Amino acid sequence: LGRLLRNLGRFFLGNSLGGLLNRPCPIWLLDEPASALDVKGQTLLCALMKEHLSDGGAILAALHDPMEISPDIELDIGAFVS
Repeated sequence: LGRLLRNLGRFFLGNSLGGLLNRPCPIWLLDEPASALDVKGQTLLCALMKEHLSDGGAILAALHDPMEISPDIELDIGAFVS
């Protein structure tokens, strides 16, 4: 796990996601976290998110594109936008 986190830390260097790797946060608030990532980066991000959830953490994320992670609750704001 430590190696994965170090690699992800370098991968997300300069990105706000890097801050998640440097200090523990029980709740992650993410706005389009995968929008600038390629497929490999999205896979790594999903693995990190799944691990955070399995460790008892929570994630609130705004997503436009589907990811390889299943939400407990999904809010589609399309019905509220005209």
